[in-house]
Amino acid sequence: MGDRIKKRRKELGLTQPALGKAVGVSRAAVSLWEKNENEPKGINLQSIARALRCSADWLIDGRSEKSVSEAPANYNAGTPSAIPILDKKNVLPYLQDENVEVVSVSAELSVIAKMLGASDKCLAFEEDSPGMAPRILPGEVLIIDPGAEKRESGDWLVSVDGELVIGSVGKTPRGLVLSFYNQSPGWEPISIQTDDMLAKVVATIPKN
Repeated sequence: MGDRIKKRRKELGLTQPALGKAVGVSRAAVSLWEKNENEPKGINLQSIARALRCSADWLIDGRSEKSVSEAPANYNAGTPSAIPILDKKNVLPYLQDENVEVVSVSAELSVIAKMLGASDKCLAFEEDSPGMAPRILPGEVLIIDPGAEKRESGDWLVSVDGELVIGSVGKTPRGLVLSFYNQSPGWEPISIQTDDMLAKVVATIPKN
């Protein structure tokens, strides 16, 4: 099974960390699978089959038909468009259609975004704030989706007095509130408006 996982991962242009992120396991777990030192079972087997767009039966025995597994409705099975990676300070101008410098582009991040059902408007940047630590640490790369519906709760990039902040958006009887994991002074919850929500956090990529 490990040989088939490795072969299919490379066919899709995924690294071990990227595949692990899509499946919800560590890079080490993927490495053990590919070395045939462990095998994915149960929900992990189904998750890796979806991530690799193949059948679980083919992963198990190699003889069954390698049919494409069910993917999100808006998954594009073709070659993914590369996601632009920006400096955080340029994210808002970019969303306002201003001409800003793109640090790099990544097809790998696009694959992850599409696996998670995000729109084709995603972009990425390196987080520089400790507001969501320890869940999201400075230095991690965030994939964000400006095309997400603003009625969704969860982690969002929000504009607070012109400053870009990542926080958890929740609904209360008094309206929307942006809260943080960091319990230090200065990270108290903030009341926000729907228009302040710029893009939903799709995934976080740990530092190498």
